[in-house]
Amino acid sequence: MNIFKFLVASVFLVGASLTSFGQITLNTNQLGHLPYSLNLSEVRGAFHNGREYALVGVNNGFSIVDVQDPANPTEVFFEPGASSIWRDPFYHNGHAYCVTEGGGGLLIVDMSPLPGNTNLNTTLYTGTNIPWSSAHNMFIDTDNDKAYIFGTDNIDGAIILDISNPMAPTELGIWNTHYIHDGFVRGDTLWAACLEAGTFVIDVSTPSNPVVLANWDTPSEFAHNVWPSDDNAFCYTTDEVESGFVAAYDMSDLQNVVETDKVRHPLSENVIPHNAHFMNDYVITSHYRDGLTIHDVSDPSNIVLTGYFDSSPLSGGGFNGSWGAWPYLPSGNILIADIEEGLFVIGPTYTRAARLEGTVTEFGTGTPLNDVQVDVVGTTLNELTSIFGNYATGTATAGTYQVTFQKGGYLSQTISNVELVNGQVEVLDVQLVPEIPFTVSGLVAEEGTSTPIEGATVRFVNDFFDIDFTSDIDGTYLDNTFFAGEYDITVAAWGYVSQCTTIVITENTPVIDFDLMKGYYDDFALDQGWTVTGSASAGVWERGEPIETTFDISISNPGEDAEGDCGTEAYITGNDGGGAGNDDVDDGVTILRSPIMDLTTYNSPAFSFYYWFFNAGGSSAPNDSYLVKVSNGSTSVTLASLPTTNNSWTDISIALDDVIDVTDQMTFTVEVQDLDPGHLVEGGLDLFRVVEATGVAESETEQQISVFPNPNSGTFNVVIPMDCKRCNMKIYDLSGALVQNNLQLNPGANQVELKRASGVYICEINIDGEPHVNRLLIH
Repeated sequence: MNIFKFLVASVFLVGASLTSFGQITLNTNQLGHLPYSLNLSEVRGAFHNGREYALVGVNNGFSIVDVQDPANPTEVFFEPGASSIWRDPFYHNGHAYCVTEGGGGLLIVDMSPLPGNTNLNTTLYTGTNIPWSSAHNMFIDTDNDKAYIFGTDNIDGAIILDISNPMAPTELGIWNTHYIHDGFVRGDTLWAACLEAGTFVIDVSTPSNPVVLANWDTPSEFAHNVWPSDDNAFCYTTDEVESGFVAAYDMSDLQNVVETDKVRHPLSENVIPHNAHFMNDYVITSHYRDGLTIHDVSDPSNIVLTGYFDSSPLSGGGFNGSWGAWPYLPSGNILIADIEEGLFVIGPTYTRAARLEGTVTEFGTGTPLNDVQVDVVGTTLNELTSIFGNYATGTATAGTYQVTFQKGGYLSQTISNVELVNGQVEVLDVQLVPEIPFTVSGLVAEEGTSTPIEGATVRFVNDFFDIDFTSDIDGTYLDNTFFAGEYDITVAAWGYVSQCTTIVITENTPVIDFDLMKGYYDDFALDQGWTVTGSASAGVWERGEPIETTFDISISNPGEDAEGDCGTEAYITGNDGGGAGNDDVDDGVTILRSPIMDLTTYNSPAFSFYYWFFNAGGSSAPNDSYLVKVSNGSTSVTLASLPTTNNSWTDISIALDDVIDVTDQMTFTVEVQDLDPGHLVEGGLDLFRVVEATGVAESETEQQISVFPNPNSGTFNVVIPMDCKRCNMKIYDLSGALVQNNLQLNPGANQVELKRASGVYICEINIDGEPHVNRLLIH
């Protein structure tokens, strides 16, 4: 079965315990811990002269730790090196090897004197015919005395070395078709994780002439690492992106490698997987901020989480926490290198999953039913059937459960006393009985006049249905095949204020009518015809539920829309998730324009909306822009150049008085632009409204800040009636050009002189990061 997990949570949290960080552990316990003063990177284990060791990459060098007594891990050797966040060690034949992106080549440490003597000989190898200094990663095929150096400053792919003489490697060949981020080698075969290029299987039986046997894309198209099963029949990959997958692939036919299952971290959102390792039909994976996971992959089509340990106080997206987890020590203990928290020694209890599988079909016809929601009552398990009606899930905790099956248009069914046993598969096939549909209809009309509204969208949504109706010339909508249930209903038409409500609908429900108040309003829960243009090569405006991305400790793309409106959608500049730079605005401008508005019926119209603007990164000060413009059909002016927001949606209102002649052909436009030399740029727009300026709801601060006299001849006062640590003002002309930059203001009265031509200007007054926009008229 090739099954996509709905919540991809294949674990019951029954009987779990808590770590010191208050997070859940499952079938694991901490045996020992060694803190470091600097950050760690990769860890691998070594069994040498009868003792267990951890080989640890540290920011400023390479560390060997004796972990024979796991409760008392002791560093026995340290070799300083160039500062780098990447160090990758390996052990073979009495020697430790380590590469780093800090440079210096391949560090080789003769461990043979241990444990009696800690004065170890070292050497550095930087190539003979193929010189190199830095490398991202390495792997040693221990059965064949070959080392593979990945991602060097000379060869992007792999440099193949003979290390039968451990301190004096010799070159055998290279593979340089793509950059290799990480890899695994067994005998004649190299499995290579090549990020965006995908996963490759390469025949290296002739190192001087490697041959590609297969390649494929991973689920998030960012293949970070790959590890095959012991029999090479399957392999397991990780995508190093937020909410990335651990995925399984059937390699029995290299001409047709098939994904059999994929799972995300089940306990926290946006977690980034890093390195996965296969052992005895388990996959052990480091998951950065959310620690170690152990999955039972004895059935690669139904991967089930059966163990978990969190080494970090952090959670969610971000490159902190567990870098690596090494499970191959003879004791069975697992080594975790947590970037900030140090080295952990973990004792796992490997547990086989208690699996539940089956097929759901329609009663009477036997037709397979897809998207049936399968819930194991009282647990986190929530599964959807495949297009063939199949489902598969499981738990680490055996027991007796109730299982519920639900699909829109069918009577739900609950099966009691379902016995799940560790190491066994319970097959539960179910037939669902179809419901009898009925008719739902209604009228969409203008509030107060009862004038029918043609072209309104009426959306009915619940767990099983997402149905849109469009009102006809008489304002009516009709569906003859409706099914009972509780529905979230949203009604919208351009030129009217949207409505949303929740109603339980049965065959006895009367006609459902809606009255919409006149007014221009859009919370983007439905598509009301905004258009997107521009020159940006990536990160263009799109409507959807925002997917959070982060940069350092800041949120770059929001993870939710603005509060207080219908639905969960907003307009976002690029919304693919992943890293902060994956889908931000690049190399140009992306423009979002409203449908046409007739604002001649307003006394003093103002635009009120929430915006998001993130601008950071790069090698220079951010210089990008979020411009708000208005057009009356013949003339376009810039209303404001908005400042960056601080990890939150910001509400702002801008009146049109004295700015532009109001017509029946008005459009509102926002432009987010990425200028050279390039930075991270993300914009958002939500809860757009046209209001009367006299009725604009302002914060207390906005009501008290005053600019007077206005109009003036170029000299005016700005009064800040509250304390502030950072008060400044920028002034723009209507083209968006900055004419006065970072004028410092103090609490109280400030006199400002602006020597500019007569006209309308935009004052952006920033109070401790909160923007306040005022119009300024110079005559």
